[in-house]
Amino acid sequence: MVNLASLVPSPSSLTTLNLALAGIVPRQALTSSSITNYGSSSSERSTSATQVGSDVNANPYPTGTLGTAFETIAPSVTYSTNLTTTATADIATASASDGVAASTSTATSTSTSTATSTGTSTLHLTPAYNNTPSTSTGNDNHNDTDTKADNGHDGDKGEGEWPVKYYDFTITWGDVDANGEIRPAILVNGQTPGPLIELEEGQRVSIKVNNRLGQPTTMHAHGIVQEGTIWADGVPGVTQYPIEDGASFTYTWTARQYGQYWYHSHYHSQLSDGFRGPLLIHPTKSRAKPFTTMTSESWELDQLEKAERDPRIVMLADWSHFTADEISGIYRQTGIDPLCLDSFLINGRGQRICPDISLLTPFASPVAGPLTDKACPLPNSTLSMGPVRNYTAQYPDQVPARLYQGCSNTSNPLTVFQVDKKAGWTSLNFISTGGLAEQQVSIDGHSMIVYAADGNYIEPQEVDILLMGVGTRYSVMVKLNNPGDWTIRTTNSQTNQFIGGYAVLSYTDYMEPCGPASGGLPGLCGKTVFTSPPSDQPKLGFAGNALNQATTLDPFRLAPFVALPPPTNADHTLIWDMSQPNDRVWKMDDQPFLAWRDDQKPAIIDVQPSLDAGVALWINNGTVVDIIFNVPPGQPTHPFHKHETKSWVIGQGQGPFSWPDVATAQKAVPASFNLYNPSYRDTYRSLPSFTGPTWAAIRYQVTYPSLTFFHCHISYHLQSGMAVLLVEGLDVGHPEVPDQVQPHGPDVESGSRVPGRRSNRRIRVQG
Repeated sequence: MVNLASLVPSPSSLTTLNLALAGIVPRQALTSSSITNYGSSSSERSTSATQVGSDVNANPYPTGTLGTAFETIAPSVTYSTNLTTTATADIATASASDGVAASTSTATSTSTSTATSTGTSTLHLTPAYNNTPSTSTGNDNHNDTDTKADNGHDGDKGEGEWPVKYYDFTITWGDVDANGEIRPAILVNGQTPGPLIELEEGQRVSIKVNNRLGQPTTMHAHGIVQEGTIWADGVPGVTQYPIEDGASFTYTWTARQYGQYWYHSHYHSQLSDGFRGPLLIHPTKSRAKPFTTMTSESWELDQLEKAERDPRIVMLADWSHFTADEISGIYRQTGIDPLCLDSFLINGRGQRICPDISLLTPFASPVAGPLTDKACPLPNSTLSMGPVRNYTAQYPDQVPARLYQGCSNTSNPLTVFQVDKKAGWTSLNFISTGGLAEQQVSIDGHSMIVYAADGNYIEPQEVDILLMGVGTRYSVMVKLNNPGDWTIRTTNSQTNQFIGGYAVLSYTDYMEPCGPASGGLPGLCGKTVFTSPPSDQPKLGFAGNALNQATTLDPFRLAPFVALPPPTNADHTLIWDMSQPNDRVWKMDDQPFLAWRDDQKPAIIDVQPSLDAGVALWINNGTVVDIIFNVPPGQPTHPFHKHETKSWVIGQGQGPFSWPDVATAQKAVPASFNLYNPSYRDTYRSLPSFTGPTWAAIRYQVTYPSLTFFHCHISYHLQSGMAVLLVEGLDVGHPEVPDQVQPHGPDVESGSRVPGRRSNRRIRVQG
C-alpha cells in the first residue's frame, strides 16, 4: 500500500526542442579519459592582483582581487592508511581514524602502508559520507563502505544522556580541482565539502574551529535552534566577533532537533569558496515517522528505517573560477550582477559543460540578449544590469571577460552514489549549499518520495524533480527496483544562465571501499570511471524544463507530519519591500545590513547601535509575527533564511501585497493562504518577479531571548545588505554571553552586557 499526497504537475508537452534538450551534449562531446589526481600544493594564495574598492562605508564588500591566475600543479597523489597529521601554524589537522589528508604541503605527517602514485590514476573515486555514530574526538567523515543495519542506534535517550561529541576543525586555504581547473578553496580539515557532523537527537556537541585562513571567519550551523546558546550561532557582528587568523573558537550546543542540516562560514561570502559541510541529527526511535503512510508491510518499514539511518548525503553547490572576494570586487567595481558560473558541483565534484547555445536560445529570457558560450548574458544586457533603478554608475566593459565567456569542456570523474538492490530503498539527503543558483535535480529511471523538508518530516510526496533554493534540504526515498547506472541531473531554475551538472546512482552487489581525502576533496569510492552521464532517460532538460510528464515538487504544499498548525492570529505584521536602491546595495527592510558590520562589536554584547542604525527590530517574547515579503518586478527568486526557530509559510501570490495584514488579505484572496497545514521551514523562497510583483507570507512565534539573523542566502545579496536583525525576547532576559565571546583589550570593557532600548521604528500592529 502506498498512500501519497497529491502531486503538482509541471509542463509536460514534448516538442522537438524538448527532445533535443533532453539529450543535449557539449559542442565537444565528453569522453572517458584517464583520471588525474592532484596532491598537496605548497603554492600560496595569490595576492598580486589589483585591489579594487576603497571606501568600506560606501561599498558593502571587503577588498577583493581581480585577474588572479591560478597555476595548474603537477599531478601527484599519496594514498595513506593509519594517517597521522600534526598541525602546524599553516595546516589542517586530521584524525588517524578518519583518513583525511591535509591539502597543504606544510603538513608534518607520519604514516604506514603508504603508496605514492604520480601521473594518472586508474581509480574512479566518488565522495561518500558514512554515518557511523562515534563518541571519539575529531571529524567523522568516514568512508562509505558497507550498508549498515542500525549504525549503533541503541534506543531513545534524553538530553544529557548521550555523551558529548567533540569535533576539531582546522580551516585553511588549499588548491582543489573541483571541475577540471585548479583554484584555491577554503578547506575544513583538508577537504571541501567538510567532514560530516553526526549527532543523535538530544546530544550535546562541541566544535572547535581553528582559523588558519589568513583572514577572519566564523561557522554557522544552518537551521539549528540555539535556545540558550545563541552566542554559538556563528554570525559575526551579531552573536560573536569573527575568529581572527591564528585564533580558535569553540561552538557548544545541544541538538534538540532531528534531520538533515549543514554548516558553513557566515563571514562575508566564504561559503562560496568551499567552507561548508553536512550536519546530520538522527531522530529518537520514539519519534513518529511518515513511513507508515507509504507501506503497511513490516519488512518494508524496516527497509525504510534502515535507509533513513544510512542516507547518501548529496551536497549541491555552484562554482566559479573566481574566488568569492574576487566576485565581490568585480561587483563592487562594476555594479554588474555577477550572474555567470562555471560549474555545478555534487559533493565537491563537477565538470565544465559547454552546451549548444542554438538549442538554448529559445528558452532564454527576453531581456537576456545574446548568450555567451557559457550560456549566460553579456554584462551589458538588461538582465545583468537590471531594470532601470537609481544607479550611480555601472561599468560593464570592466567585467573580466573570463567571468562570462571562454567555456571549454572538461571530463573530470563524476560523483558516484553506490546502492544495493537488496536494500530495497535508499535515502538521499539533498542539501543546496551554493552561493547563487536555485537548482533543480532529478534521477533518470527513478522517482523520489520526499519525506522531510529542512530536517522535519512531511506528508510524503512522490515527484520527479526537486526545486532547491540555496540553504534548503530535502530527504527522499528512492525505490531500488531498476538496476543499472543512472544519471543524477541538476540544472538552474532561473534565467541568469543555462548550466547543469551530473552525478551517478550506481547499483552494485559489492560496496567498493573508498580512499582517503586527496587534493582537497573528500574520499572517493568505486571502480567504474564515469566522465559522462551513463543514462539518457531524462526527466529534466538542460534548460531546466520538465520532460516526459515529469512532476516537480511544490515547496508551498509540504504539510508537516505530524500536523503542526500555526497560531490562529498574529500580534505583529512586518511588511518588507525587497529593493535594490542602487547598483551595489540590496535591502529587505528600511536599511541595508552591510558587510562591514561583520567586524563590529556584536549585537549580543551591545544591541543599541543596531537599533539606532535601523537595521534591527525589537520584538517581545511570546509575540506571534507575520512577515510579508513584497518583491517588485525584475527581481529573481530570493532564498530567505531565518536563523533560530522555523516559520510557517502561510501564503504567496502574484501582484503586490496591498493589505494591512494577513487577516484582511485572507478575506480578499483566500486561495492564496494555507493556515490549516502549511509547510514549516527555516529556508523559503520568494516567487520570481520578472514579469510582475509577487509576495510571500510567513508566521512564527518568539519563544526565547535571541539575536536572530534574517537574510537572503544569495551571497552577493547578503554582502550587499539584504538582511535584518530581529532582537527577540530580550524583554524577559538577555542571552548568556560566555567569556570567549566577550571583548578583550585595552579599549573595551570585558563582560559588558547592554541589552539595549526598544527601537523607535514603527511596527504595523494588527487590530
